Amino acid sequence: MGKYRRAGIEGYGSEYEDENNNLYKPDKQLGKGAFCKARLLVTSKNEESKVVLSPLTLGANAEEATVKRDFFQTLYPDRASELFQFNNSYRLILPLLPGTEYFHIEAGNYLGQIKLFLSAIEALQYCHTKEYIFLDLKVDNILYDKQTGKSYLIDGGSAVKKGGYLPTRFRFPTIEAVEKARLNHSHYAPECFSLNKVQADYSMDVYSLGDLMKTMFHLDEKSKNTERLHVLIEQCQSKIPDDRPTLDELANELKLIYQHHNAEMTRKRISLARKNILAVVETIKDLKVSFAHLTTMDEINLRKEELKHTLHELTSLNPLLQTSCKQLEINSSPIIEQAMRDKNQEIKDGCELQNQLVKILIDSRFESHLAIFAEKLRVMHEKQRTNDSYCQAATKIKCLYEHLLAAKFSLLRADKPLNQLKAEFKETCLSAVDEVKVSLEAHREWQGILRKFFIDLIAALSGNINRWRMFSKTDSAKKLADLQVSIQLL
Repeated sequence: MGKYRRAGIEGYGSEYEDENNNLYKPDKQLGKGAFCKARLLVTSKNEESKVVLSPLTLGANAEEATVKRDFFQTLYPDRASELFQFNNSYRLILPLLPGTEYFHIEAGNYLGQIKLFLSAIEALQYCHTKEYIFLDLKVDNILYDKQTGKSYLIDGGSAVKKGGYLPTRFRFPTIEAVEKARLNHSHYAPECFSLNKVQADYSMDVYSLGDLMKTMFHLDEKSKNTERLHVLIEQCQSKIPDDRPTLDELANELKLIYQHHNAEMTRKRISLARKNILAVVETIKDLKVSFAHLTTMDEINLRKEELKHTLHELTSLNPLLQTSCKQLEINSSPIIEQAMRDKNQEIKDGCELQNQLVKILIDSRFESHLAIFAEKLRVMHEKQRTNDSYCQAATKIKCLYEHLLAAKFSLLRADKPLNQLKAEFKETCLSAVDEVKVSLEAHREWQGILRKFFIDLIAALSGNINRWRMFSKTDSAKKLADLQVSIQLL
């Protein structure tokens, strides 16, 4: 014998399990209409159905319940559909089908709309193969299962077998009443409402399908994409039944539209993918590779890694690029790979150049010499307060320091070939020394300082102080020779 899971009287408010372990849950509103307030039945096999209890009290009738039962048994024979009648009440068991009412579905983009349209057509085609005209097709009488893309017709209370006549509720005594019914129930084909009995026809479902699609899509009449859908919907809703297309004709036309639009979208995606790849190539090319003014090898190596990481972000970590390659059905783009090789080579060359420039400064002990010049300049400023003979020398040393500092920054700018940078650096330094040598003749301490600077500079630039032939025979070479003689005389 069955038992109640919760205390309470028999009826809607209790949860009941029968002797076959079928669980009847408390009633709830499962949709709209007289037959939608029902218990949810979970069978011992874990199959779900809805059980309408005493629907007479909800404005329904046994005749419609019988039509529903027959409709569901015919369309969904593998699911439980039963009607038990007793006294003035009955129990109607209908399958709880998967999916969401069209009322709650967003049709999405153009292709999504077409797919939904086709799914509804397939549901009606299946219904027609069972020799049923559904009639009452609207947003809350059809479900869509997103997982399978399949639609299910539900309700079925107005469904009529092929060759049958519409229920008496479609007949009215006056033309005015007929027109009013057509206006109030516009999703039905207009010929459904009449003064006389009307035989059901498959074209009636085509009309309702057009109304359903118009309700779902909210199509923009100005859009070229939706123009063909507009035409189909208008054809479906022709007032003349024979002018409406068949479901097969609709399906074929929609498939052609889908294929054409899908091909067009594919072309656009491919074109956009190529543009995206070219944009990445340009971004890679535009990536500024600069090691200018970096003064240590650690700074240079850090900058090198930063540039490589930026390249990695532009390619391997770029979701848009990955999507674009996928659209083109390639793992990677050859032009991207070439741009990467070129940029990596540029980074390598820039890094090596800056390292060589920094090495020149290190080998020439340039910073140490600048520090000595700065300290001596400070001492000279102190001495010139009491000895005017230091004034001119201090001014010259200041100029020397500033010129050498400028030469250093010019060298580290790394905006020219190595040999040119070395030549300009050498000439600037030697010219700066040449300008101060006469003023410093009276200051013997400076003779040794300049000699050391000169030797370290030439050694760093040439690798051997006696290899004068590495310098071009220009004015700077003459200055160098003159300076060499002067320093030797000192």
